[in-house]
This record gives sequence, C-alpha cells and structure tokens, in this order.
Amino acid sequence: MTYVVPIIIAAIAITLLGMGWGALNNYRNNLSIAEANKSKVDSILLAYNIDYELKLDFIKTFHEGLKVKSDLRFKIRKG
Repeated sequence: MTYVVPIIIAAIAITLLGMGWGALNNYRNNLSIAEANKSKVDSILLAYNIDYELKLDFIKTFHEGLKVKSDLRFKIRKG
C-alpha cells in the first residue's frame, strides 16, 4: 500500500513526458517538411533569376489571438 502513491506519480510523469516528446517530434517532422519545400521553391526561383523578400509581423492583441501580417515581394535579377 505504501508504493501506490509513487507508482501513480511515476505513471503521470511518464505520460506527461511522452506527450512532450510527441509534440517535439511532431514539430521536428513539420519543420523538416517545410525546409524541404522551401529549398525546392528556392531552387526553382534561382533557375529563373528571381529573388524574394518575406517580411512577417506578429500582432498580438489583448483579447484576440495572434495575427500575422505578411509582405512578400519578388525581385527579378538581370543578367
């Protein structure tokens, strides 16, 4: 009976640790997919001598969620 509390605490800790690792692995997988897609777009734009500039502004208000304002500009290189 004295080992019940530590076993419950250990089970909760293992569960929370598993949830944390799962979220981290999901983030890493999504990041690697996004980087692969970005490198494909960059290689295509490089072939056509096109540069781009992306500006992101994160706007946080008190009662609303996070809003993202983006500005994407393309530049054609000569030569």
